[in-house]
Amino acid sequence: MMGAGKSAVGRELAKLLRRPLADIDGEIARRAGKSISDIFAGDGEDAFRKMESEELARALQKNGCIIAAGGGAILAPQNAKLMRAGGTVFYLCAPPKLLAARARPQNRPLLARAKNPEKTLAKLLREREPLYRKTAHCTITVGENETPADVAAKIIAIAKSENSAAGKKNK
Repeated sequence: MMGAGKSAVGRELAKLLRRPLADIDGEIARRAGKSISDIFAGDGEDAFRKMESEELARALQKNGCIIAAGGGAILAPQNAKLMRAGGTVFYLCAPPKLLAARARPQNRPLLARAKNPEKTLAKLLREREPLYRKTAHCTITVGENETPADVAAKIIAIAKSENSAAGKKNK
């Protein structure tokens, strides 16, 4: 969900694991030569979602890449399927109050006109959370005082323990 820290945690993971990062929203903006807000305003959400699917598919072709997918990427069933098949998916779960504190409405097309960003985020979260949970292999609860490094450390610890458990099963 927007404001959960996907981009910041993705950057931290990429740095710690020495892997490339594909921040899907950033890649879309770079390729389009305009901001996500400008894409939504000029081309519409459908055009953005199409670009998002294309960029996600491109990123999933990169071996060992950390991917920070946009919060709406799971709205397209094919994206959710590709993500689950392409690697380990972590859902960064945070309460609407924290999401609203972090997400800047002026940079978020779905919040730009919201009178109450927290209420809008709560509604979006209610709609999307079942998809996030269905798509994710693991859910990470993001606390108010946790840094991207803290969340990245949680992800690395979980990945190591799962790899260790998988190794024991194969012996």
